[in-house]
Amino acid sequence: MSRSRRDPLRELSRKFPGLHESWQTLISQHDRAAGIVGVALLEASLERLLVKKLPNLSPALEGRLFKNRGPLSDFDSKILIATALDFIPDNAATLFNSLRAVRNVFGHSMVDVSFETKEIIDEVKRYILPFSQQAIKWISQEDEQPAGPNEKPPDTKTAFLVSTLFVLCILDGFDEDFDIKQVFSEIASF
Repeated sequence: MSRSRRDPLRELSRKFPGLHESWQTLISQHDRAAGIVGVALLEASLERLLVKKLPNLSPALEGRLFKNRGPLSDFDSKILIATALDFIPDNAATLFNSLRAVRNVFGHSMVDVSFETKEIIDEVKRYILPFSQQAIKWISQEDEQPAGPNEKPPDTKTAFLVSTLFVLCILDGFDEDFDIKQVFSEIASF
């Protein structure tokens, strides 16, 4: 198969930074860029999970599934198949779809939007903020550093980024024996 002149661009778009670098980059970005890039990282991570869990996936078949107009080339399709194959639980799919909806507003809105836009705040409050608060508690328990009782909830952008990066840790940061569904059952109650 011959290489396209655009293959180097496609390969560049598939490079994945480390979690610390991702956090530093995202927290310093304008809201629109942080929302788009954060969810792009999450989508790429979900794709890697699917590739890892699908048996007998040749490079050619992987390309046909995930590239161009393949049936798994968009985030929604990846969420659907990961849920259908029981790789992620329903509450993870709910969170991913909420993050995706916010990303889509940032990517497609013709007017100026930010994490302070009412509709985005409402969506973040529905699933993303509760998940980020539970994730912070879960991490605090793991580190044996309880969160203070008077800690205020994170702002909308921080809640969005904490949720995104925590899910990246869940999808990428653990070995084969790690139970993704167990973590989500402990954290997400929606």
